[in-house]
Amino acid sequence: MPTTTLTIPVLVRPEELDGRNEYHIRPLFFDSPIATHRRYADAVSKFKGEVKRRFAGFELYRKNAEQLFWSKFDPEAKLSHFTLDFNIGNHYVKGNFAVAHFEWQHNTYAVLPNLGNFMFIVPPGEKGKPDLKGHTEKVARQLLKSFSKSEGNDFDASNYYSPKKEFITTIHQEVNIKDSRFSFELEAPLDIFAAFRGESKFDGGEEIEKVGLELGNLYPDTLRRAWYRDPVVQQVYDLVFHLENTPLVLIGPEGSGRHTIIEEVVWRYLESKEYVSGDEWKRHHIWNINPNRIIAGMSIVGHWEKRFEAILKYVIKPFGRKDFPDKILIDNPVALLRIGKAAQSDLTLSSVLKPYLEKRLLQLVLLATPEEWKIVQETDRGFSDLFQVLRLDEPDLQTTIKMVLQNRRALELQHECTISIPAIGQLFTIHRNFLKNKALPGSVMRLLQQLATKYSRQAIDAPEVREEFKSFSGLEETIFDENIRLERDDFREMLEHELVGQPAAVQVLSDAVHVIKAKLTDRSRPMASFLFIGPTGVGKTHAAKLLCKSLLGREDQLLRFDMNEYIDAGALHRLIGDAFNPEGQLTGKVRYRPFSVILLDEIEKAHPKIHDLLLQVLDDARLTDSVGRTVDFSNTIIIMTSNLGAREVGSQLGYGAGERDSSAVYRKAVENFFRPELVNRIERITVFNPLTFEQIQKIAQLQIRELLQRDGFVRRTTIVNVSPKALEWVAQRGYDAKMGGRALKRQIERDLTLLSAEQLIRTTTDAPVLLDIFYENDRLIPQITPLTFVQPLKDNWLPPMPEENSVGRFFYQLLKGIENIEDQIRHFETKKHKKSHLVNVDSEELDWKYYGFKDRVADLKEQIQYKQLRYKERRLLTAPALPFRMKRVKLNIRRNFSGSVEKEVMRDRLFQKEALQELREEYRHLTNEFDSFQSDYLISFFDLAFLQVMLDGFLKEKTEKVTFHFESCVTNMGEEEIEMLVNLYAALLQSLDIQYTIAGHKQSILAEAHNLRRLFQGEEGIHLFYLAHSNPIPVRITLSGDGQEPGKTMKVVRVYDGVETLTDLRTDYSNAGNMTPDEFKLLLYGGMKGIK
Repeated sequence: MPTTTLTIPVLVRPEELDGRNEYHIRPLFFDSPIATHRRYADAVSKFKGEVKRRFAGFELYRKNAEQLFWSKFDPEAKLSHFTLDFNIGNHYVKGNFAVAHFEWQHNTYAVLPNLGNFMFIVPPGEKGKPDLKGHTEKVARQLLKSFSKSEGNDFDASNYYSPKKEFITTIHQEVNIKDSRFSFELEAPLDIFAAFRGESKFDGGEEIEKVGLELGNLYPDTLRRAWYRDPVVQQVYDLVFHLENTPLVLIGPEGSGRHTIIEEVVWRYLESKEYVSGDEWKRHHIWNINPNRIIAGMSIVGHWEKRFEAILKYVIKPFGRKDFPDKILIDNPVALLRIGKAAQSDLTLSSVLKPYLEKRLLQLVLLATPEEWKIVQETDRGFSDLFQVLRLDEPDLQTTIKMVLQNRRALELQHECTISIPAIGQLFTIHRNFLKNKALPGSVMRLLQQLATKYSRQAIDAPEVREEFKSFSGLEETIFDENIRLERDDFREMLEHELVGQPAAVQVLSDAVHVIKAKLTDRSRPMASFLFIGPTGVGKTHAAKLLCKSLLGREDQLLRFDMNEYIDAGALHRLIGDAFNPEGQLTGKVRYRPFSVILLDEIEKAHPKIHDLLLQVLDDARLTDSVGRTVDFSNTIIIMTSNLGAREVGSQLGYGAGERDSSAVYRKAVENFFRPELVNRIERITVFNPLTFEQIQKIAQLQIRELLQRDGFVRRTTIVNVSPKALEWVAQRGYDAKMGGRALKRQIERDLTLLSAEQLIRTTTDAPVLLDIFYENDRLIPQITPLTFVQPLKDNWLPPMPEENSVGRFFYQLLKGIENIEDQIRHFETKKHKKSHLVNVDSEELDWKYYGFKDRVADLKEQIQYKQLRYKERRLLTAPALPFRMKRVKLNIRRNFSGSVEKEVMRDRLFQKEALQELREEYRHLTNEFDSFQSDYLISFFDLAFLQVMLDGFLKEKTEKVTFHFESCVTNMGEEEIEMLVNLYAALLQSLDIQYTIAGHKQSILAEAHNLRRLFQGEEGIHLFYLAHSNPIPVRITLSGDGQEPGKTMKVVRVYDGVETLTDLRTDYSNAGNMTPDEFKLLLYGGMKGIK
């Protein structure tokens, strides 16, 4: 196929977009293709690629010859810029215009690139020289006039101006041109058998573009540099470019820099004197070919062989010249021995290559790991012996640090970021602790490259490195971050709570996590290996899930393999792969998720070959799959479970043997079944005990909590509460000493899940419901209670708000209110003659509550007077008070375009996760409702309002003893939420100077004050707490006292979004979760207004 070099003059425009400099490249004589990049070299490479794609499959005809000729037309053009100033109708034009001009056949031609590439001949001026500026202005005026008519009101002359930094250059690009065919050679358009007649022809130049990448196209900026590796680079350079087509294999561990060395060789070749001319026709090309792509799409027998032969012939004589043959680079050598093989033929890519390599007709460079090269040698020794072997060693630590620092500078320039020295130190710390089995510098450079790409134009420090490693590994930050302490007791308590009745397993898992946290694991072995033995249903699998959740954050990250599926002789190949399915089920998953917890369930049922496989994994923490890839297991935890010995232990029950330690029986069974070398490689063998009835009850609580996470409960917002008696009844029915927790789970499914389903399908209400399950008369009794919302307050329930310059007047009104209270107290004392009576009695008999109320009135009056005086004299050196963080959210109504009110949308969706997220985002972006002056005023206003309510009880000479009850509507849940509410109300009572006592294991508050029930009556109801990935927990607050029983109201008063925000449904105000007593007063006042 003929090949030609396009010489395309291009216009390069540097421009700034969003604060970033970019290069915009387009042809001078036509509009496309266009390439844009912030690096000039990358923009040029991108433009060349676009040109190549445009001419792919180009077949020369008379109709399209003009496109080719214009792409080869490269006159000596110059670019001039003129500032033009003229009027076009109502538009005034003044700006810089670029004009490219060149001499051709005694004429001067000019092109206006930004005015539609308009070309014109410049006539001679008065002195015989072309008047370029004058004629450019004349043409530009006419063109802009035409554009203004066509664009109308959208016309903007500045769109046609040119920046003065534009320049012209020429880009060279080789393309293949197909010869045109005669008409009789063309096949009929409807000839469906044309594809089956004759032989398919492949053009090597086109095919190699499809299956490979020419490394020279990455020059200069994208090619990676191999710093501080001059000896090996020079050796490879001499072998590739100076010897006669010597096949070469570069062997080194993954990450040792094999690819980088080849790219450095290419970079040095393009910088050398051998290529100083820059002539594309006189240089070698190195093609990195993917063997898998050679057979892609080749469905007809014999096609891939012809395609590969065409590629090889092209490499030997590219563009028909043999003085500068191309080179082939392949980094997947095992694929050469596998690809192409079929049931009818054993022909592979290596078989096709071998004659060419034996005759030294072409140069082939292979990159391989030691394991891959071993497979090549074992599979085809004749093929491997053709290569000269060059082994690459991992650089020492000091050299690696220099390499990384050198690459750091390059990445900072390329991505416009800054990478700190602590970030580099953190990378090496991570490598030392978790990536020790990965070769340097590759393991560090991969993370550094990801960081530079992710944090482009940003600063990269140690926290960013830790965040990236967390994303890469999946490990929880508490595990690998040395700055975060891991409390032993906290982790142990979590395990004891979740893993019921297994203290030995709790100790083993706790020890393993702490060894991993302390970075004391043996890097030549898995982080930990366990064998859990015991009867079925006692928590062996659950223990593996808990460990996975502790390390990786989620239980579903557990890699579980049921060994019942691997009992045949072919099971080994399913785990590590074979020639036809190279991605093994075990090796493939660990290769993509190197930080994993692996569960081999019922390991005793696996084929003996799998037991042999475990010897290597447990001892060396590595496996080699079927294609020679080494899979690292040093960051995995391997857990095996087994029921060995359970039958022997079970047969001893009832004969007094139950009191003896059954561990010896289990361990004896393990030693009798497994080979000693396998048992010796397992770090900890842990025996799981049978479960007692008390332990089964605790497990029932955990399983019910897990049951509530199911989509049917969460989506319908159904809150299930199982009474203690009902729970005990279900646990008793599900207790089986032999079957353990699985029998209990089945019983819960039969009793609770089925009963809940029957009740829910009969419920038609859209409101959330509380499903209580009680136990009466030897059966379970369900009860459904819908949850409703409190009614929202009408507008204007708050007093008018003062402005900064009118605060004093508002405090004057408060002062009038406090004086009115004092007048009522004086009138009351005069009427009852209380004052004279109290003077003559013993101090022990004084009514302290009476005087306490008067003191509160006096204190508030003093505070208001002080604030009024301060505002009056402008003595505000600082803000008067911290502004309330209250923000008004739209819960109640929504208006349509006509202004009419639609239904209460948000309240209908309040139990949905999306609505809560909407509230959270709205609170985050809204501004505070009240400033410092208004908040200062409201604090005094609320205190006065509360005194006015309490005054009624004072005048009746009666105090109320009220008990605040805090009760979770879900059994065994809500302890933390109740504690939060008790602390919140205790702080409010203290702020109001009301005596109180916390009682009932911190689940109730006893308080005494005047008219206390009226003051807090609006707080009665459901306080709904939403937790992540869980159903809400309703906590009911009720008041009792003076012989009155607590109420049973089921109206939702407030919604708590975890610990982030709370939303009051009566006032539509949201606030941060850590609400202050002064902010709480606003909601308390709203509750008073809402109770009639």
